[in-house]
Parts: sequence; structure tokens; C-alpha cells
Amino acid sequence: MLFARLGMTQQLEIVCFVVLGALVFVWFILVSRFFDTLRSRHTNAYLAMGAPTLIVNNSIQNTIAFLRFLLRREDRKLNDPKLSRLCQFMVVFFWTYLAILVAFVLLGAVVNPLLK
Repeated sequence: MLFARLGMTQQLEIVCFVVLGALVFVWFILVSRFFDTLRSRHTNAYLAMGAPTLIVNNSIQNTIAFLRFLLRREDRKLNDPKLSRLCQFMVVFFWTYLAILVAFVLLGAVVNPLLK
């Protein structure tokens, strides 16, 4: 198998890339569901955020507004249990992803020099 022929550092890099790539794919699904729910149930909040979409209307300003809404838990003001559950999961997912990313970077910074 080709994977077994690779060095440990290369194997670690591939595993990190696959794991983080899969998590990004899940994040895109969550964000898409969030935008759809907000657009259909809370149009005013969606428009106040800049009417963001996953690709077409995805500006830095809209992304900042989205993250602010999510991390400040502004969904609670809307009294929508389904949206609140989604937002709670997204907040946990967001911080978990960042922790995994930092762990992989630190692991690479520590392991890589040891293997040389």
C-alpha cells in the first residue's frame, strides 16, 4: 500500500489534511442549513446580516456578521428552538475545529523536528 511506504511525517500530514478537510465539508453543510433556516424563518435577521450565502454573497463583512451572530448567541433573541440547537452545535463545532487545527499545527511543529 502506498500509504505504508510514506514516512511518518507524510502520513501525519495526510491524516491531518483528510480530517480537517472532512470537518470543513461538515461546516459548509451546517452553514448552508443555518442560512436556509434564517432566510425562511427570520428574514429580518437574515437581511440584517447582509443576506449571506455560502458562495455568491460571501463577503468579509457578511462573514464577520455571521460569526458575530453565532458566537454572541444572538439566535436566542429569535425564540426558535430548532435554530438555537443548530447554533449551539455550530458554536461547539467551531471551537472544536479550531482546537483540532491548533493541536495538529503544534503536533507538526513538535514531531517534525524530532523525525529529522
